[in-house]
Amino acid sequence: MKTCPACAETIQDDALKCHFCGTPLIDEGWRLFCLSYNQLTVEDRQNAWAKLTPEQKATFVRIWPIWQQSRPAPASNAGPSTTNAVAALASFILPGLGQLIQGRYGTAIAFFILAALLWLIFLGWIIHIVAAIDAATWKG
Repeated sequence: MKTCPACAETIQDDALKCHFCGTPLIDEGWRLFCLSYNQLTVEDRQNAWAKLTPEQKATFVRIWPIWQQSRPAPASNAGPSTTNAVAALASFILPGLGQLIQGRYGTAIAFFILAALLWLIFLGWIIHIVAAIDAATWKG
């Protein structure tokens, strides 16, 4: 029996993941192998697999899914970016300018025209706010 380094619970010696806290318990050599294996082409993966012994293959098959789950997720464009903040400010000043910065030409033209029409009846300020929100929340 061994102790989990994260939660100090007692677990089995051959455990690859603590069943109390979920911490992966993959040793450094296997972690580095998984990291390098993940970056290989399909052909290179086949060559690496062929060089493993049957015991190593069995261990790798057990470790690989745990290693994949323990990796940090790749950075995504999930939230607003600095570019969106600049585009929102630009659209607040001149509706459509932020969309133009983002490369959305059709939307930019629509906001330009809509702003001109709404300012004729003194409601142009509405389109400034709508265009700024549109630019700030765009995920592209």
